[in-house]
Amino acid sequence: MPVLTVTHDTVTRTSRPQVCWDVIVSDRERARRQYEQQSWVVKYWKPVLGGILGGALGYHFTANYGPTHRKWVYPTAAGGMAVGALAGPGAVMGGYGLGKLAYEYFPTKLPVVAGVSLVGAILGNVVFNFLFPDAVSSDLLAPTTPGVYLPEQQFYIETSCLPRTQVQYTESAYRVVYMYQGERRTAMLPHFPGNTIELDAEGRPVQAPPSPASLVRMREVSQ
Repeated sequence: MPVLTVTHDTVTRTSRPQVCWDVIVSDRERARRQYEQQSWVVKYWKPVLGGILGGALGYHFTANYGPTHRKWVYPTAAGGMAVGALAGPGAVMGGYGLGKLAYEYFPTKLPVVAGVSLVGAILGNVVFNFLFPDAVSSDLLAPTTPGVYLPEQQFYIETSCLPRTQVQYTESAYRVVYMYQGERRTAMLPHFPGNTIELDAEGRPVQAPPSPASLVRMREVSQ
């Protein structure tokens, strides 16, 4: 019998499974990656705290100069914020603490108070960094130059995973439409039928798999 139409569908299924592999990274690469993954607060909390303390101390000291020196309050506070942000909170607290103590014993000797304050700033910075170390060492974040020897390097094996797109194509059977005794019929064939198909006594294509009803009849006959 002549074939009227033949359709063939291709189903596309896209998935993104995780593909993992092991890579070797140096301690500097690992430290730089950890630093970039930190939030803004974690990165800059020390300069921010140091600026706040430095500005508060600058405002506190300038406010004691009297009404004639009020114009220097905000510039001094801004300068204290800049110095505090650069020096860090430990230096600000250490310099203020020892400077205050030295002023109690030597109120008229400004060079002595300044020298003790400087020593207090250095000690305070050391103690503060010891108690609150950086999450990532600044030595590992320093830029490197090609050809420069880097001693005591460490390497780590890390597993990296990324989604990879995979496309799977599934082809369906051929849907064949033909006419049998004036009736329009449809059958599914595993292969392309061509322009004509061969039918059996029931009007079904010979290449088509048997229908469930035919299987039931075959079982009854065999029994």
